Amino acid sequence: MKTITLCWSLIRKNIVPILITMLTLTFSIFIFLTLYGQYRYAVYNRDVYAAAGLEDAVYFMVKAVGDPDLDGDLSKEVQEHLKQFDGFSHVIHYTSSVTECGKNLVNAQYYGKDMRDHFKLRVDRGRWLSSEPEHTEAVVGGITWSGVKVGDTITLTNGVTAEVVGIMGDEVIYPSFNSYSNVFTTQSLFRVNRSMAFISLETIPKDIYNNLYNINMPYNFFVVTKTDATSQEKEELYQYLYSQGLIKDYNEIMEHSNAMIDEWIRTAFPLPLFLVAIATINAVCICAVIVKRSMADMSKYYLIGCTQRRGVGAIVLSLAALFVVPGVLNLLSVLCFPNFLREPHTAGINYILDARCVIPVMLYLAALLVVIAVLPVAMYSRYSPMRFYRKQAVILQFT
Repeated sequence: MKTITLCWSLIRKNIVPILITMLTLTFSIFIFLTLYGQYRYAVYNRDVYAAAGLEDAVYFMVKAVGDPDLDGDLSKEVQEHLKQFDGFSHVIHYTSSVTECGKNLVNAQYYGKDMRDHFKLRVDRGRWLSSEPEHTEAVVGGITWSGVKVGDTITLTNGVTAEVVGIMGDEVIYPSFNSYSNVFTTQSLFRVNRSMAFISLETIPKDIYNNLYNINMPYNFFVVTKTDATSQEKEELYQYLYSQGLIKDYNEIMEHSNAMIDEWIRTAFPLPLFLVAIATINAVCICAVIVKRSMADMSKYYLIGCTQRRGVGAIVLSLAALFVVPGVLNLLSVLCFPNFLREPHTAGINYILDARCVIPVMLYLAALLVVIAVLPVAMYSRYSPMRFYRKQAVILQFT
């Protein structure tokens, strides 16, 4: 109780600027973490595509007219016509359906070998789908699967049964080949959902898969050319694709993605970093003022048995306890409520906020605590208890 009283006596005269600084720090860290999560989302999408090994493939976007049936028929017609070109090897795409597991809706994506090998998504527990599975495997993610463990067997209402080999987080970032854009980036290749199941395709019994209802195929797809295709053969293939829609090659997608990320960093991060810097300077200045003001009172405390070590410790403890609060609140929001005041709808999520976001905040708090601890120690080390007492005696003499 004496320590609390001592701490309060040191900060009570500066409580208003302290609270203002705490609010500024809380707000600025919140903005920084949100932007940092968006940066991680963009980088994750880019890295997944960069590691996909699609340098010799182009992404084809059909000229959609807005009618699902017509767009789907045009996409299938293009895929069928590609077989006539000598330089054509195969297309990379997936199928999907909306089904249920128990009473929960599930967005299921069925991946062939190409999708499993080229789009290896991050898994929190377990592993990604095998390249050559011996039986039907599934990687699940989202709040629907909160009670599922690696090794469990799931059965969807459409009849598909699979062994869970990997589990993702609550927000699942998954490939979606349905975007159309002249300036195409890797962010256009991915979406976010809270109930996903990625299932190996070839191991599903044909009598079950052929009878699945509501099977969808994306309009767009990757076109892979033969390794020994000549430049002329590739050009003929690309000219046909150009006549049916847009195509983007690996280098163009990566160039646009990197440029977008770089430009976004330059425009988004200065504000939160400026606010953090201002709040940090305020905290250091408040610390210096409190230390300076405390010297007069500390000379009195020395007379009744308070040591210099305890006095400095009280200053450090009180300031550290206050200025750590903004960081702790933001860390709790990231770990427990990542979407609080950010994005209530899953479709709008464009950030990754998890335990890894704690690292920059922890480093900042550690640096701030070091400054808060060093400043009073440095200022008090210049005075002995006797010098404090004499200084206070001189002040009382002229008042």
